[in-house]
Amino acid sequence: MKPLPLGLKLLAGFFLIFGGTGVFCLLLACIVEVLPGKSPGVAEMGPGMYWLIIMVASLFSVLHLVMGIGVIRRKPWTWWLIVACFIFFFASHAPNAMAGGKKDLLSVVAGGLLLWYWFRPSVKSIFFKAGIPCADG
Repeated sequence: MKPLPLGLKLLAGFFLIFGGTGVFCLLLACIVEVLPGKSPGVAEMGPGMYWLIIMVASLFSVLHLVMGIGVIRRKPWTWWLIVACFIFFFASHAPNAMAGGKKDLLSVVAGGLLLWYWFRPSVKSIFFKAGIPCADG
């Protein structure tokens, strides 16, 4: 098997670091929740909202870990999962970018460049062979 291109290594590394850091921070947040004398912000938030934020952040952290592992293992479902995440990303950032949000505009441009890279035939062929999912995937 040929080695992964540098761009995919960087993308997988980003996903693994982002997901791993997220899981670590979530574990710390859970520890803070059970310790006496919580910070005022956590106490004002209420337990329901706090745990909802923890669950959503957990979902995104685990999703990033799964995407990083999938890129390294070259699984065809990873390609589709990342496309779905890009669609979600654009849907959430595009309205603010069109309203003049500079940070969101920069995010949309950077995401567009990543999506362009992701759809390149050389990248797509790593996950699919001749348009058909890899036999080992």
